[in-house]
Amino acid sequence: MKKLTLLFLLLPLAMQAQNHQDILSDSAKVVVERYLQMLNIDGLPQDSLLVTETAITFYGEKDTIWMRRWYATPNMFRVEVWNHGELETGLVSNGKDRFRKYVPADKGWESIKLEEFHDRLQGYDFRGPLYDWRNKGAMLSWNGTTTLKGEPLLVVKVSCPAMYERYYMFEPESGLLTLIFETDNREDGYAPRREGHIDWKSIHEYQPLSTGILPSLESFMRGGVLTIMSSTTHFEKLDTEIFEHD
Repeated sequence: MKKLTLLFLLLPLAMQAQNHQDILSDSAKVVVERYLQMLNIDGLPQDSLLVTETAITFYGEKDTIWMRRWYATPNMFRVEVWNHGELETGLVSNGKDRFRKYVPADKGWESIKLEEFHDRLQGYDFRGPLYDWRNKGAMLSWNGTTTLKGEPLLVVKVSCPAMYERYYMFEPESGLLTLIFETDNREDGYAPRREGHIDWKSIHEYQPLSTGILPSLESFMRGGVLTIMSSTTHFEKLDTEIFEHD
């Protein structure tokens, strides 16, 4: 596992990627699709419920926020974030006609439109920001390589409508995504940073599943605060009622 301190050494290096020849001998699309093939999200069992439990810790603090996510195909989601025993954030959708969010002030749920649901889900979707990149209108471009302790990282720039440009860095041999930098640049010009905007995010470990892998240990920097996320994922018997009730 890479030490967290190495991330700070990477900060001045990440945006200095040189336009070396693509060592995978093709394009940015090849790098991203290789990674998504290993995750194999589309290969998840359709008769099972994927459950991810995450401990979220702010560096230097003892308190832990707990997040639980449920997923079943096609596109059934439930997210709950608990802080000090209180439900703080909630999202649920049956993938068809039910899109709801939790309102802490009212301690209840309310219906929202599909667009708002997808916007809020961005920071909680276990599939990650590169999943289904074509339908999201993302543009991939090869941005050369950078190095970490003498080892190369493949750099892919991702531009997506109404989102800030990001740089995704992959390990050449394993093909795994290891580091993400989110910039202040957008194709459509300046706009205030959305809630959840990160400076960088690192994936340290992955958990193998019966069908693929998913990130299990991550850290990110947002607003000068280092946050660590440790997740475990397992399958349960499919229960669609989870997505039909608050």
